[in-house]
Amino acid sequence: MSAAEVVGHPLTDFVAPEYVELVANNLRRRLAGEPAAERYEVELIGAQAQVTRVELSSTVIDSAGEPALLLTVLEMLPETGSTAVSSRPRAM
Repeated sequence: MSAAEVVGHPLTDFVAPEYVELVANNLRRRLAGEPAAERYEVELIGAQAQVTRVELSSTVIDSAGEPALLLTVLEMLPETGSTAVSSRPRAM
């Protein structure tokens, strides 16, 4: 998806239905300073309904004096061999 298709939408718009509550609660708790997972795996739904398994991590940062979350999404690629290592990790 392009940035224009993503900006302004909540992350839960792109999460598989079975993960929406988990993601929403985790983001809310992280922003509130409550105990919550810093890193977990979820499935995202793409523009053509393709499912991608990702590792989602969040860090609380200061944005213009307000707490915000910096999210990192790392695509979980299946291994193609026992020693397979991607030459370039895919993250967004």
